Amino acid sequence: MKVLCCMAACVLGGQLWAAPEPKVEMSVQLPPFIIEQAAGPKWRYTRIPRFEILSRCNDLTTEQLALAFHRANQFLGLVLPEHFQIKLDVPQALIFYDEKLWPIAEQQAVAAMLKAHPPARADGLPPSGALPRVRLEPITGAKWLGPEPTAQTTAPDSFFSNLMLSDADSITTFALVSASTLDPQRSYLTPAYVANLLEQRTPALPDWFTTGFLRLYERMEFQDNTVTVRPIRWFFQNEKPSGTKIVAPEPDLIPPAVFFAGKQSPDYDAVTWLAQSELFASWGLDPAQDRAKAFWKFVERTATEPVTESAFAECFGLDWARAWDRLAAHATHHPGLRWTLPAAFARPPADPVEDATPRQIARLKGEWERLEAHYVRKNQPDLEEHYVTLARRTLRKPYDRGDRDPRLLASLGLLELDAGNKAEAIPLLEQAVQAGVIRPRAYYEIARLRYDALVGRSTRNDGKFTAEQVAPVVEPLLAGMKQSPPLAAAYELLAHITTQSVAPPSEEVVTSLAEGARLFPQKSDRLLKPAMQARLLQF
Repeated sequence: MKVLCCMAACVLGGQLWAAPEPKVEMSVQLPPFIIEQAAGPKWRYTRIPRFEILSRCNDLTTEQLALAFHRANQFLGLVLPEHFQIKLDVPQALIFYDEKLWPIAEQQAVAAMLKAHPPARADGLPPSGALPRVRLEPITGAKWLGPEPTAQTTAPDSFFSNLMLSDADSITTFALVSASTLDPQRSYLTPAYVANLLEQRTPALPDWFTTGFLRLYERMEFQDNTVTVRPIRWFFQNEKPSGTKIVAPEPDLIPPAVFFAGKQSPDYDAVTWLAQSELFASWGLDPAQDRAKAFWKFVERTATEPVTESAFAECFGLDWARAWDRLAAHATHHPGLRWTLPAAFARPPADPVEDATPRQIARLKGEWERLEAHYVRKNQPDLEEHYVTLARRTLRKPYDRGDRDPRLLASLGLLELDAGNKAEAIPLLEQAVQAGVIRPRAYYEIARLRYDALVGRSTRNDGKFTAEQVAPVVEPLLAGMKQSPPLAAAYELLAHITTQSVAPPSEEVVTSLAEGARLFPQKSDRLLKPAMQARLLQF
């Protein structure tokens, strides 16, 4: 059971936009760019809250990028509190590489890959025109963009990269940087990146919220210290534009019970539901109405319990009828939204830009290359070995010199495990876990490997295991559950091993499974039933 989750997305945008017209965009099924050491500036290192930065840009550009990411996260925090984003104990890694330093050999290699494996268009046809241009702006996901009509695309190296790859417990971003695209005052996080922060959060947020918020986020404009949404007029099925007038004075909203049930309702209508999800998010978050605190309380509750009118009233102080009247008024008289970033939060805490140590280079660069290998395994398997070799060389360089940094050990162990080399992975992961590494996936994987070794070794007729046999499996699972993000696979393995043990589960195991049921309510039966049944057998 693998928990590696690799996602590619564009992360940082730098162009103001509002309510853009839909674009036809195609996924780029390509190996991410290889980071090779070449002659030029040294790797530099710095930190901002929640991020580590490894950079081969000059210090001024590195500082501007750090400021841009810091401000972009502050902007996001204005409209989406950190509590409602995925929580990561492993700091996110940002790797910045000056496009001017990108080796020509690597440019030619990527160009050849593009030519040999052109990404498919949405209609199934290969794209025409020049090479894909994945840019820092305008914001898109990791998408195919044809070059703009005014762009000079005369060589196979004329594109940028801004890609995020994620594991089950970490996020790393690599960007080829052009100083001409940088403007910290107008930078923000792309919808693709924000979607990942929302969708990986536990407990999972309700669909009506994630859908509505992301649609609203795409309308947001970021400039200086403000986030704004221009006045919006929503059109529902009973409304049709007629010149400059609207036929129906008010929208015919989906009833609350049907709306909150979403796709689970037999009366679900996708077009209207999507529009109303955005409308409800706009109404709830309107900073001029002082309703956000109640809105977030309601989102928090409905992540783990059914939506009821009484719960709604407890949060908003309104029954559904009165709330829907106000929602309809918001739809027809939307004033626009505006948030302001406090001036005191404008710059990140000062952390000097310094020469990166060999450990920092290997750990951050090697982790990126490990994620590249997984991405390639999924999209271009014939190129996998090259990327695995690259990552192994980077990670083993300090290891072979005696460096036993726990995070380095974990990355190297996960690389070997994902490559199918269990024998090499086990001692590395064992050392990392024994050293107390901050890496939830490492604890899950070592528990899974220990359980795999246990299967078939029961000495009992019923095939179950003694408390002494299961303890080495349970111990790392419980340790990993103290770190974030929580992993559903870890709770499922704990529930399974509970059913395979002759000994009743400890109080800590039962408490952990109950917490797993809260974090992953869709799995609550599978998580709670084994513990409850085992407890009942004691009486």
